[in-house]
Amino acid sequence: MSSAVNFVDLTGETCRCLAIVKRLTRAFCLFTYKKVPARKFEGFSDDEDEKEFGSSSSLTKLYARDIWRLKHNDESLAVLTLTGQGGMDRYGTVMRGYPTLSEGICRRIGKHMCGSKYIRSIQIDECDINEKKMNLLFGPNAPQFEANEFVKKSDILQRIGLVEQLMRDNVMEYVNVFPRLEKVDVAGNPIGAGGLQVLVKALGGTQICSLDVSRCGLLSVVGVKELRHCKGLYDLDISGNCVRNDVEEIGAILDSDSGCPHLYELNMGCCQIDDTFVESLCPILAQNKSLCMLSMANGGEIGQVSNASLVNQISKSAENHLKKLFIDTTNFKSILKKPASIRKIVLDDSVVCKFFYCDTVMEKYIKHFQTSTTVDMSPFMECEVGLIPHIIAAIFNAEMEWNCRRHSLTQQDVSKQKLTALYIVYSTKMFRNRIEAASSMVELQSANENLQNEVERLRKQLAGSKLGQSKSIASRVKARKRRK
Repeated sequence: MSSAVNFVDLTGETCRCLAIVKRLTRAFCLFTYKKVPARKFEGFSDDEDEKEFGSSSSLTKLYARDIWRLKHNDESLAVLTLTGQGGMDRYGTVMRGYPTLSEGICRRIGKHMCGSKYIRSIQIDECDINEKKMNLLFGPNAPQFEANEFVKKSDILQRIGLVEQLMRDNVMEYVNVFPRLEKVDVAGNPIGAGGLQVLVKALGGTQICSLDVSRCGLLSVVGVKELRHCKGLYDLDISGNCVRNDVEEIGAILDSDSGCPHLYELNMGCCQIDDTFVESLCPILAQNKSLCMLSMANGGEIGQVSNASLVNQISKSAENHLKKLFIDTTNFKSILKKPASIRKIVLDDSVVCKFFYCDTVMEKYIKHFQTSTTVDMSPFMECEVGLIPHIIAAIFNAEMEWNCRRHSLTQQDVSKQKLTALYIVYSTKMFRNRIEAASSMVELQSANENLQNEVERLRKQLAGSKLGQSKSIASRVKARKRRK
């Protein structure tokens, strides 16, 4: 499905809307698999499974609910979730907890997983997964994977989450086993600087969309700039790691020309950020066309991170630099001319944000367009194709999800509003005049080219005629001389 979605480089909001469509499509695929009727548990399949999963009631329930279906390649099992400590997730849903996964259990799960044709998402939280257990679960060279069978099956896996484990740098190479990963979450793992570089290299050129390396205890994120090759990346969380001296690395990702063209959300909470970092990054942020949500909070709305040694120290002066990134929504020309797309910044649990609405500024200036034909057109003609990209950018420069919640609108209603606004713009007197002028210019250009071609043809014809005439005269002169 993802290959059918084409990103457009007109504006960050357009890219984000398409990214949301991709996410919803993937979620729907997982939901569809969940709706397939599950096979009824028929008891332990063999003695080894009973030995590993029959030692406690919680493990037996795990086997009955997921592992047995995994072993029998049950179409209804698309998501495998193993949570060591239990508790609640970010949405308040109670998550089931299991004891720490032993090496024997990891071996059995890995063996059953290698034959699965339907597993799309694996989430393993706080189960004390180390390098050896990782090899038993996913290792293509482990003894139970005959002829690398799992590698052949691995191209269906889209999401992998290994949160709060014991994985270090040498484990990150396992990402190479899964070429179609779209979401990777290794938060809370002591992967080290080397592990980050291995991970980023493994993800280079893939279709990864979301990456979470928060709370990994990194003293630097050197190497993260290689993510600029991940052109589909829209969500990056590096909170809880020190990035104070890595402006160049972060800037490479945010670069409007060579960075991640669709990066929508960046979380840098609790990263030891200071005023110098902010002031150095602001010029890059000002040119970025896709980023809409930026968090530098010490445990705020986006990043739930709290570490005294990594607290961001951002003064009012630096905060003012960040506020300048917002577009002046009272001036339509500034909306068209300013490339920055940021709509929301989170600082120390307080949200600094502005929103641009189609039904306020747009309507005001559209009415002005309808009655005026003397507006300076220079801001509209900066792009090769003229006015259209700027109009589309202005229309889609809205916080869709927030707008829907605030006004209780459906996605269809918002789309209808935007299409209506676009239609109004296309029907304005100024826009029609500009299109007519452009059409006339094209016609004049075409006529001029035709005229030049005709002149060139006549010139060649005349030159040929003169040459033929001179040859004829020369031949007559020679004939007279011979007669004499």
